[in-house]
Amino acid sequence: DAGDGLPYARLNEAFRHLRAGADFIALARNRYFSDAQGAPCLDVGAFVAALEYASQREAVVLGKPDPAFFHLAVEDMGLSPQEVVMIGDDAEFDVAAAIRAGLSGYLVQTGKWRAEDTLALTPAPSGEFPDLGAAVAQILGSAGCRPGAAAFAGGRAGAQTFGKGGRQRYGRGISAKGGRSIIN
Repeated sequence: DAGDGLPYARLNEAFRHLRAGADFIALARNRYFSDAQGAPCLDVGAFVAALEYASQREAVVLGKPDPAFFHLAVEDMGLSPQEVVMIGDDAEFDVAAAIRAGLSGYLVQTGKWRAEDTLALTPAPSGEFPDLGAAVAQILGSAGCRPGAAAFAGGRAGAQTFGKGGRQRYGRGISAKGGRSIIN
């Protein structure tokens, strides 16, 4: 989240590099994020769209919502997409993107979640929960994990990463045995 760290001069500098032939790589296309007070702020997707329009070039997206992002993480964990779930507060770029990539996608009502984002979501979430703890409890319970099989260390928005057999791969969060993994 760039916040105030992305002044016009930096955006214009990026535009000039693109015009000169630089590779155009974006890490995501998220529309907005919520600041510490919960107010919506433009996220990287708005700047990617502006640079695409101005440069008349299309960015190569290496992160969400590109299915390759999810598939690479799933492959790295040695699992199939059907064995992995994504929990996030972004209906479009966490949950729907994961589902389109063949994973289950669970939406949490924290961070940037808004009820109106869920209403028109296609595909619909695999489940929706008030917070990360409730989502994890349900997922681990449905996977047959005993209570206490997970150690919780929550993140700001509640989307975390879990690796096969408790091996953490992409972030801090819950380690769970039982073949269910969560990525973000």
